[in-house]
Amino acid sequence: MKRSNIHMKFFRSGSSRIAGMALFSGLIMLGISAVAFGHGEGEPDLGGVTPGEGSGETGMFISESLGRTLGNIRSLMDKNQYQEAVNRLETLEQRSDSYNRYENAVVHQTLAYAYASINDYAQATEAFAEALSFKALSRESTLAVMQNLGQLYIVTEEYEKGITILENWMALAQPKDIAPHMRVLLGNAYLHQKDYAKAVAQLKQAVTEVDQPNKTWLQILASTYQQWGHYGEMAEVLQQAVIIYPEEKAFWQQLVAAYRQANDDKQAAAALALSCNAGLCDEKDITYLARLYLYLGAPVSAAHLIDAALRDGRMPDEADNWKLLAQSWQQARETDKATTAYIEAAKRTKISGDADYRLGQIYVQQEKWQPAAAALAEALRKGQLSSVGRAQLMLGVSHYYLGHTEQALTAVEAAVRYPDVEKEARRWLQQLRAMPAAENRKG
Repeated sequence: MKRSNIHMKFFRSGSSRIAGMALFSGLIMLGISAVAFGHGEGEPDLGGVTPGEGSGETGMFISESLGRTLGNIRSLMDKNQYQEAVNRLETLEQRSDSYNRYENAVVHQTLAYAYASINDYAQATEAFAEALSFKALSRESTLAVMQNLGQLYIVTEEYEKGITILENWMALAQPKDIAPHMRVLLGNAYLHQKDYAKAVAQLKQAVTEVDQPNKTWLQILASTYQQWGHYGEMAEVLQQAVIIYPEEKAFWQQLVAAYRQANDDKQAAAALALSCNAGLCDEKDITYLARLYLYLGAPVSAAHLIDAALRDGRMPDEADNWKLLAQSWQQARETDKATTAYIEAAKRTKISGDADYRLGQIYVQQEKWQPAAAALAEALRKGQLSSVGRAQLMLGVSHYYLGHTEQALTAVEAAVRYPDVEKEARRWLQQLRAMPAAENRKG
């Protein structure tokens, strides 16, 4: 056999990366000395893998010489000298023609464990498969080899082979001997094959068989439901997850996503709010929750959330956050509070006039022409406006009502050049030009 090293890979579900599962829960090392010198136990049907076939016949034993060599190799493995053990076993393998079937099965079984111990999973897989092919091992040893071989197939991404052998193994093993993590492994293989129903069946059983399910198990089960499009069930799994692991931020985020995918925005907001109350939210989460509140028509909740976050430092004292607070108060029709927030936002930026522009809009609506003109002029000075034409037009209107006709004309003439306000600006321009010359004065 040629050697190859295959490193463990992390399983993926959808676009999110699931935590890598351990290759083995621990190889089922029955004790090579016991395996090497035992005999078969009958001929039960193992779905094509028959242990102990011919056990008890002449020649179905391990010779004294080979047994002594295997014992020495076991001693090397006990001392973690796995590479030396592999070298010696490969030498034994080259003399396989001189061994009976049972001896060949034991040599390859031992070689498989040695390969696995040096993380050479491809070679271990081949050796385990060859050990089974001799159909000479005891039932106990055969089941152990089947379990390890199934795990190796799955870890090396040969999912169909892994599924087949683990299904056979589970059908033959005693239920008490099937550890929950093996069901998770098989469930994850089904997930890779997009067999969601079988994946869920194994994963759910694993989760119910333990008092506290592993985080990764819950993540895989939730991911399976997500890929299956069963968002309600996904949310139920994550509800269980946040109860068991209330400080695990990822579960809260996934729960919010599950509710959103199920079009239950109120529950999404409630879950995210609970997460924030538990101190698990950062600025991005708080901003998302505030916008979700606004979407749900709860601007007061959004405003109180942002205001508190700005005060306690969970949101930095930056223009964008003050603007979001202002927009929340504005939607809540708390104009004075919105004005104050826009003033704070405007103070904190020198390269965008958006906050000044929105402040000017409020002043125009309130017919506070002097502060409106000041805010709009500052907005145009800073620039980066969504509608320069609208800002120019509102500035012109403000100057008009202040009696600054010449300044109003200048601003409106500038507004005419912008298509989004051209028609409206021309009407104002026509009105301004029709005014008596005596009224054309510069304020």
